[in-house]
Amino acid sequence: MIRVLVVDDHDFVRTQLVALLDRCAGIQVVGQCSAGEQVVGTAARVIPDVVVMDVQMGAMSGLVATRELLVAQPSVRVLVLTASPLRTLKYDAPASGAHGLLLKSGDPNDVVSAVRTTAAGGCWWPRELTDDRARDRADAP
Repeated sequence: MIRVLVVDDHDFVRTQLVALLDRCAGIQVVGQCSAGEQVVGTAARVIPDVVVMDVQMGAMSGLVATRELLVAQPSVRVLVLTASPLRTLKYDAPASGAHGLLLKSGDPNDVVSAVRTTAAGGCWWPRELTDDRARDRADAP
């Protein structure tokens, strides 16, 4: 059973993610947070395998919360979730320690696939992000 913590400051998005994941065999949502500053404490109580974390939240961004969480629980796998343009995150998300990135505009089935992939030790990056990073490396001097 994959234990998932869902973090998003928008109630609608968070409850929809929980509903989507709760319907999937082999996945159990063990907790929810509405703010980045709640993540470390909640994760300590519920011991998730995977955290699905919104990037843009109030006082503490999902990227800062990811870094803090991975210091406290290095074995947790983190998928960051965003509605922002990929270009702003192509280096910041991996640098935070995130194991993948989901787009809020993407296919809902990607959420389930990404949770399963990262729980199994893999990573989940949108093609647009990996294509941009490959082009950047090719353009480097």
